[in-house]
Amino acid sequence: LSLQREALMLHPPGNPYRDNTVNNFALALKTRYDKLDASEDLDETINLFKDSLHSRPHAHPRRHITIVSLSSALCCRFTHTRKNEDVEEAIRLCQESLEALPSLHP
Repeated sequence: LSLQREALMLHPPGNPYRDNTVNNFALALKTRYDKLDASEDLDETINLFKDSLHSRPHAHPRRHITIVSLSSALCCRFTHTRKNEDVEEAIRLCQESLEALPSLHP
């Protein structure tokens, strides 16, 4: 994870590879969360997926993958915290992903 964090520093906002770097770091943190159940990892994962999602335009071919990853992380957090806003956001994001698919896959 320290190398992932360093790679993120090397790809500041505006760098064309930042969204991939952020997404990969978020996936690594989610894996650690799955193994160690550290809530701070899950919170950072969600923030990173949100960062990656905001840097990917609606027409980005991998945007729906980030949406699904973020939705999954939000559902996971909902399971532990029972905060309705997490599951509501996850549902909204899944709907957004479904709406985008026809334009991505004719």
